Amino acid sequence: MSTLQIDKKTAQGLYPAASGKFKSMLEDQFGADQLKVSIMDRIKTWEDAACEFGIDPVEGLPFPHPKTNRQKAANAFFQLDIINELLLEGAELDWSDSDQRKWYPYFNDYKSGAGFRFDGAGYVWATADAGGGARLCLDTQEKAKYFGTQFLDIWNQFLNPIK
Repeated sequence: MSTLQIDKKTAQGLYPAASGKFKSMLEDQFGADQLKVSIMDRIKTWEDAACEFGIDPVEGLPFPHPKTNRQKAANAFFQLDIINELLLEGAELDWSDSDQRKWYPYFNDYKSGAGFRFDGAGYVWATADAGGGARLCLDTQEKAKYFGTQFLDIWNQFLNPIK
């Protein structure tokens, strides 16, 4: 018989999507309240997100060693897309349902020398809005605010003009 060893952080990452029997095994080993850690408590950096997603934080990027601002912007979008998927925690937004709120962070004005600043989180009912990208929407306002503030450095790499 083989033995599987798993650390608490890995168990917390697997827990939300685990099947019933595996979820029970994890709860028996670590305790249910130890496994129900908020995604916003687990994902604080790109490195956290890459680890949870199962990729190397540098070599997993489209341009592991970017040479141009365009490559940096492409990497930033890739990072934001991965972080967004993790923050959704398997929730699927229904684009045919105009009553379902789809939240996105929005930004305004440059701060002196620092790029964009986070300005809020919103949703738009059945209209187009240049302030948000559908691919980077989230299911709650709390997550959208977190996404816009916690990862502002990545948003700035993505949103700032390419020279």
